[in-house]
Amino acid sequence: MILWWETTFKYSNITCNYYETETFISKQKDLHGSLSYFHLNCRGLSTNWHSFRNLICDLHGESFAFDILGITEIFKCVDDTRLSLPGYHPLIMRCRDDGARGGVGLFIRENINFIIREDISVFTPHIFESIFI
Repeated sequence: MILWWETTFKYSNITCNYYETETFISKQKDLHGSLSYFHLNCRGLSTNWHSFRNLICDLHGESFAFDILGITEIFKCVDDTRLSLPGYHPLIMRCRDDGARGGVGLFIRENINFIIREDISVFTPHIFESIFI
């Protein structure tokens, strides 16, 4: 029996690894010119804003910054005016109306043109929460 992931990803050159901050910083020279993504389940963006911002600042180098920052479990943070990062478009987010949990957000570098794909961005609270660009 051949499993689908054995054939689907067998010839892919995509790598996804976990790194400690110091190790990641040492590898930044290898990332020049590559489109880069970062994801974090932050368990409350407003509550953890300073920690999130410090982490992003630590990970960015002199010649490197992530192109797209994806954040899940942002909770309800619509009225928080602190949520901005220099060099990025304003936070795009979708939050649940019925409570403080869940929610998704994207920070996208200012040099990237994009459109939000409402036609495929599914947001069904507690089931499937997404934003596509």
